[in-house]
Amino acid sequence: MTQPKLPRRSILGGAAASFALAGVARAAVADIFPVIETADGKLRGLVSGGIKVFKGVPYGADTSGSNRFRPPQPVKKWAGIRDALDYGNVCPQVPGDRRRDYANLISLDLQPGGMGEDCLNLNLWTPDLSRTAKKPVIVRFHGGGFYGGSGNSPGMDGEMLARYGDCVVVSVNHRLSAFGFLHLADSGAPSAFAQSGMAGMLDLSACLSWVR
Repeated sequence: MTQPKLPRRSILGGAAASFALAGVARAAVADIFPVIETADGKLRGLVSGGIKVFKGVPYGADTSGSNRFRPPQPVKKWAGIRDALDYGNVCPQVPGDRRRDYANLISLDLQPGGMGEDCLNLNLWTPDLSRTAKKPVIVRFHGGGFYGGSGNSPGMDGEMLARYGDCVVVSVNHRLSAFGFLHLADSGAPSAFAQSGMAGMLDLSACLSWVR
């Protein structure tokens, strides 16, 4: 039995509707998962309550291996779109002792993202992605005595501040403790370690350069 032929107008109308729906779907995805272009490559973020959020954004290269104790190195540019939907690593550290009231107050052990030496990353919240938007930028360096803590901890979340302050908020992860401040220049170590005692501070400087 032969199938009835649809009128040409119906076929074209159906195709047009399909293209329209596909366009709506692409627009919806773009609204939920915005893509921005940085000097290092494109990033895909997430919209939360109208605030555009980009997490785990690298501002420096992996600090393990030959980069350990050395000044931060530039990020290797990437092709395509890199997801910035979840927190990156925090510098390896000993979790806070929750038997102490102060540890319960600051909750430095509640740090999503995991630990690892590839920890030169930042988190960014912004109400506007327009290049012409002139918003104040607040960069938050976490506490912890330079031995613990991270920009991933709940107290560093910048969504509310970005929303009600109408500003861009950045929280930062960097090297801590021996990874960031072990002085090796006088120990006969290679000259590459001449700035080893201030690597953690150089990380913060590199972050500010990225934000600028």
